[in-house]
Amino acid sequence: MDIIKATHRFEQWMGQYTTLVRSDLNLKHQRMAESPFFFFRATFYRWMQLWPKICPDLSKAPGVLAVGDVHVENFGTWRDIEGRLVWGVNDFDEAAVLSYTIDLVRLATSALLAIEEGHLTVKTKDACGAILSGYEQSMVEGGRPFVLEEENTWLRRIATSELRDPVHFWQKLGSLQKFQGRIPAGAKQALESLWPKPGLAYKVFRRVAGLGSLGHARLVAIAQLDGGRIAREAKLVLPSALYWVEQKKARAKLLYQKILASAVRCPDPYVKLRGSWLVRRLSPHCSRIDLSLLPRDRDDVRLLNAMGWETANIHLGSRKARDRIRLHLRHMRPNLLSCASKDMAEAVHKDWQAWRPSQVSSLAWGKIRSNGLKARSDPVAANMPESNRFAPLNLTRNRSDAPSSFVLDSLRPSLVGLASQTWQTLSSNAHAQDRPDVPAHLLRCPGAQKPLYGSPHRPRPSAAAVGQPTPFVRRCGPQGRVD
Repeated sequence: MDIIKATHRFEQWMGQYTTLVRSDLNLKHQRMAESPFFFFRATFYRWMQLWPKICPDLSKAPGVLAVGDVHVENFGTWRDIEGRLVWGVNDFDEAAVLSYTIDLVRLATSALLAIEEGHLTVKTKDACGAILSGYEQSMVEGGRPFVLEEENTWLRRIATSELRDPVHFWQKLGSLQKFQGRIPAGAKQALESLWPKPGLAYKVFRRVAGLGSLGHARLVAIAQLDGGRIAREAKLVLPSALYWVEQKKARAKLLYQKILASAVRCPDPYVKLRGSWLVRRLSPHCSRIDLSLLPRDRDDVRLLNAMGWETANIHLGSRKARDRIRLHLRHMRPNLLSCASKDMAEAVHKDWQAWRPSQVSSLAWGKIRSNGLKARSDPVAANMPESNRFAPLNLTRNRSDAPSSFVLDSLRPSLVGLASQTWQTLSSNAHAQDRPDVPAHLLRCPGAQKPLYGSPHRPRPSAAAVGQPTPFVRRCGPQGRVD
């Protein structure tokens, strides 16, 4: 199964649990085509397909309650019940019982992809070594949360950079689009359950964030409290992609709250799972940290070591597995993590290369459609019936109702190039001097086998003899066809 088909089937599977936000899914498809790192973050379902095939031995390692979708941008900060700033894994949407090695290899693979794109300044070998070293040390010592108070000052400086300033944060939240329609009952109850006091007046906005969860409903409620704003986010959580791969719907269940409760962690008291809705507090220092927000003068080796340690903090929640994991680590080849992460990164690149043409085609058609609309904003086209004016745009096969990656999956780059060239040369090749009242794009199309004005046996009338547009003016489609 290739990436196109896998994505289609996975989204169909998700649709069994909820109504997906189509515009967010289309955005997700486009972001996946931007870079291998973005593609990697958005396609945990594909990782679950390839993992046992590419790394069969590691996939049989001791099992734990694992993060699943762990990567270098799935870390953030929050305030614990004592108000202390804590750093660690931010998101557990894909939590499931998996081999402990899946989190290590996925974290290392994300580091490799981030290095390739310049997000991290460290050598590949050093990155894998730092992650594994931090993980092993945490396993030996029994773990410890990263409380950013009197200790871990280096990490606090990274986490509290000026780019996470409250002014920037609230400006960004203030620009969100107001939610239209009826708020789902589950989301409303989840949001109101986390207010500091009942009866607060609030407004609800629609938020587009993350990559893997794009397509899931995500709402933000903002209220005024004692002279300042506060925010809560409700996100719909679906079962892990593991259940899609195994095709065992009856077993599908959410383990988000369980992994939070069992891990070695100073939990955020404002993160709760209410039914299928995950509700959490949003504030300048209670959110995920993008690599782009980190200061440039940071120690990436030390940061990756901390990520490895924190991954072990999560796995130590599966207490019975600790001894088996340590034994497995002792017998594991020193370079195995590096080799496995390189193999998985290569698979990511291969899938990304296969994914890009579908999105390039889709974006090219979108540009052609917009050019077609622009070209038709003239008096002659305005007098044409709407079905005629926009007929060439229907070649996208109901694009608004289908995922953008599958609407044009048969369109090859060569065809896109021909289509773009056709539209660009319409005005230059048209006989506008013979028909000044008819726009150039309605007269001639390179590659057309028939004249676009009238019959081949009928002489072309002069400009003076022409009045209103005649019914035998023909249009040209983007493939050089006469419609």
